[in-house]
Amino acid sequence: MNNFRLIGTFDYQPILGEVANSPFWNWLNFRKVAGHSDDIILRYQSIEGLKPISSIMTDFQCVDYMVQALFPKTMQLVRETFDQPIGRVVFARMSANSQIPLHTDEGPYSERTNRHHFVVSTNRGVWFTSGEERHQMERGSIYWFNNHVPHTVENAGTTARIHLIVDTL
Repeated sequence: MNNFRLIGTFDYQPILGEVANSPFWNWLNFRKVAGHSDDIILRYQSIEGLKPISSIMTDFQCVDYMVQALFPKTMQLVRETFDQPIGRVVFARMSANSQIPLHTDEGPYSERTNRHHFVVSTNRGVWFTSGEERHQMERGSIYWFNNHVPHTVENAGTTARIHLIVDTL
């Protein structure tokens, strides 16, 4: 496989414990505008000041958001997993019976970063397609994922899918 690479495993239970019943889903309501799944943004480009929305596609500098303090096990896992600079850190929850349309992540930020998925919660109905490859990611796994080619995600299951998405520079 060229678009999915298993890079490790982790104990998903402490992370699921932090995120499952969190009241902070969509607290920033930033990515929801683009039609993405529900999310909890822990680290992202700054939205302070008068900046064009397109700056999230070009700015490489990401900042820690205050909500990060409520997810200490998650942030410890991120720091222990990677020895390179960290970009965005976002929990993404995809509802049952839903799909993220085919798209390609573009712009200078995406071109310079590597995307990783920590599978916190999933079901047998979740399928990722990247390029010509189709794959199911197992819970407790960490994958490098090629988001530079057309990709889509389908959740045909009856439960939500939760991933921690981490970009490295």
